[in-house]
Amino acid sequence: MSPITDDNAHASITAAAKNRNNERDDENIIEEESCDFSAVNSVQHADDDDNDHDEYGASCAAVLGNVLEWYDFSVFGYFSDIIGEVFFPPNQKGHASLIESFAVFGLAFLVRPIGGLILGLMGDTVGRKSALETSIFFMAAPTVAMGFLPSYSKVGWISPALLIIVRLLQGFSVGGQLTSSIVFKLEQTDQSKWGRWSSIVFAFSNLGVAIGSLFSYVLRETLSKDQLNRWGWRLPFWCGIFGALPALYLKYCAKERAIPEDSSTENDNGQSGDRNVLRQSFSKSNFRPLISCMLLVAFPAATYYIVSVWLVIFMEDIVHPPVPHAFAITTAVNIAAIFLQILCGCIADYHGNYAHLMIFGAINLAWLTPLLLHFIAQGSSVVAFFSQLILASCICLYNSGYLPWIVKSFPPSVRLTSMSFAYNLSVGIFGGFSPAVATALVSKFGSSAPGYMVTILAFFALLGLCVARKPGNNGNAEISLNELENEENQDSGTSHLSEPLLT
Repeated sequence: MSPITDDNAHASITAAAKNRNNERDDENIIEEESCDFSAVNSVQHADDDDNDHDEYGASCAAVLGNVLEWYDFSVFGYFSDIIGEVFFPPNQKGHASLIESFAVFGLAFLVRPIGGLILGLMGDTVGRKSALETSIFFMAAPTVAMGFLPSYSKVGWISPALLIIVRLLQGFSVGGQLTSSIVFKLEQTDQSKWGRWSSIVFAFSNLGVAIGSLFSYVLRETLSKDQLNRWGWRLPFWCGIFGALPALYLKYCAKERAIPEDSSTENDNGQSGDRNVLRQSFSKSNFRPLISCMLLVAFPAATYYIVSVWLVIFMEDIVHPPVPHAFAITTAVNIAAIFLQILCGCIADYHGNYAHLMIFGAINLAWLTPLLLHFIAQGSSVVAFFSQLILASCICLYNSGYLPWIVKSFPPSVRLTSMSFAYNLSVGIFGGFSPAVATALVSKFGSSAPGYMVTILAFFALLGLCVARKPGNNGNAEISLNELENEENQDSGTSHLSEPLLT
């Protein structure tokens, strides 16, 4: 019996030893798996940190590019009186040279729809980042070139011809810049914050305009009239070289983001199909958003250039007696508008219905602009400052609503192409020539006449809301191409006008 007992005991000891070894192996496997999961998590966290850093840097570059690009674009307006004297025949009657200078300013807007369409198509097919960096590069080069152009006294009509060419290149560039930067940023952001982020992008456009105004004020205060005409006006354009820096960052440091897809771009197998972006952008189903966008943009386009660019020339060169410190007033208002725009964007997100803010801003600008232009013409610096500040506040309120509104009006797959074309076509028609038209109206009808032009365009904005597609319950819902097509296929007698906008 004893041998059997010994064998059983030996077997029990062996089995226990194997169990202990298996437990140790299991513990080692668990530890190894834990190490593997920790390593994976560390890599994922590192990737997330890199992505956050990349998005932050790309956003900063986009915003900074917006600042420098709108600086480049605005300095032409602020030096338009001097440009009119340098590039056009001397001794013309009245405000002829000033009107000619503003006409060249407006010519750049004629090619904005072309630039918006080409760069928008690039953004919807190649990527948002590529469109943005191309736009910034094409803005910096002609701006610097403008600072080297010869005057009319040296080369005659070749001088204004060269001026027109570089302005057309600027217009092509800026046609894709603002829309690209707004779409680039908003598609990285939760939609509940679209009001504030679109306002931040627009606010930094105001910063670029404010820098241009400040530069003009400093040069006019420190240089004589002769120095300004000979070489002083060239300095702001040479500084446009710094506008290329954000584009260099985007090109070599930032990563391209995937373009958002909507359900209409997928085939029956759920795979992404080939998209004809141009065909979809100008399809019947996308027609109402295009018309609505053009009408909504016409009003702020003209009003913005009248208040931010033309008004300072009105106070400095047209009003008699001139308003003292006109450029200082405009610079202060443009700086204040930066913070006002961001505040209005936060209000837009808190309120939740962009249409209400647009209606409020449009109605107030419609009746205030003629009245305040009359007050500004009296020549008081204090009155001019507060009048311009009130107008800027109303513009900021309208901007906080209409920018996210038109972004959400278009399907993501054709958003940048559609928005860039409609936006820039409207700006080209109504915004670019508004300073020249305003100058001509003042010469013929008096100081309040440009204000009535703003009043008429305010009704365009309200009409744009009426023809807009029916929004979602919150008035701000995004839409896809399929939803647009379904809406167009409904009974034509069914109205989709603005009753949800006013609730």
